[in-house]
Amino acid sequence: MPDSDPSAHALDVPGARLYYERRGGGPPLLMIGSPMDSTGFAGLAGALADDYTVVTYDPRCIGNSSRDDTSQDVTPGQQADDVHRLVSALGGGPASVFGSSGGATVGLALVTAHPGQVRTLVAHEPPVVELLPDSAQVRAQFEDIYGTYRADGAEKAMRKFFAHAGLGGALEPEADAPRWEPPPELMARMRAANEAFLAHLLRPTTYYQPDIEALRASPTRIVVARGATSTGQLANRTAVALADRLGTAAVDFPGDHVGFVGVPGAVRPRPAPGAHRNAQPVARKEPVARKEDENDRKDLARRGPRRRRRRLRQLHPADGHRSLQGHTRKPRRLAAVAGRRWEGRNRHPKLLGIAAGDPGLRRPGHREGGLLPRR
Repeated sequence: MPDSDPSAHALDVPGARLYYERRGGGPPLLMIGSPMDSTGFAGLAGALADDYTVVTYDPRCIGNSSRDDTSQDVTPGQQADDVHRLVSALGGGPASVFGSSGGATVGLALVTAHPGQVRTLVAHEPPVVELLPDSAQVRAQFEDIYGTYRADGAEKAMRKFFAHAGLGGALEPEADAPRWEPPPELMARMRAANEAFLAHLLRPTTYYQPDIEALRASPTRIVVARGATSTGQLANRTAVALADRLGTAAVDFPGDHVGFVGVPGAVRPRPAPGAHRNAQPVARKEPVARKEDENDRKDLARRGPRRRRRRLRQLHPADGHRSLQGHTRKPRRLAAVAGRRWEGRNRHPKLLGIAAGDPGLRRPGHREGGLLPRR
């Protein structure tokens, strides 16, 4: 079984040393943020470690990563080059990439510069404000935030940033909610990240202009995602604007701008082509069938044929579908049909998130590379 505990590594790149973590086993899946570091993806990375080799990293000037010149801004193009070198060090790809917020912007720059390294990019609410019709006004507001940081410090500037981005509620928990107090070392890490974000990441990230033509021509499959509960917020608006430019529809993810942090299990990717072709079988505990009682038989009698078969599979999970023979008019035929359907469900689990487009995992009638429909 793949190890879900991360192993720490370091990679030297021009002008910086990157800290990154690996966990799990399978095809490579990178999770990148900006200014979010590897700690923000810990829950989601752990949830996917059984299916993927999940790699998270700290961008240069954030967290455990360092750089030589601390006075210069860090652009999405520079971060994309860092990720390109990280993918090359991991084997060259292609890899699936999940980018959130500024990390999604970095993912767009990576696909533009190195499309062959990315199989699928899920860009979750990239703040590409240059695509908005009111981009000049939004740019002026970010300049005001930067000016506040230079004059009054990071705390006041971050409050103004959250209010402008529509995330003010994150700073004002409900009155009856328990107050979370981070430990001192985490508080120091968060303050350092805020300083780096306001000083060197805020303006280069938000002013990034995506190359729409290059993205549309890229072989990389790009899924633009937005938070289901972040409608009206700035990053939600930019995600919708990007999807419109790419000729696609934005996919709803659980929660708001950082919803995947609170509900990591709700975002599940479809396995990449050949993901488990050479994987070792995982030992699983076999389910134990229980004996039917009179209430079960009465319940079965009230059900239609399809619901009856479904209930029998719950009562006899280890017996395959032999138990169907005592409850159907044409036992052999229905048992065989039900068996094929059950095997098909194992081949086609309902998943959300990254859809790699493997023909072997797609139901008949699906559009090429499309997400599996919800039921």
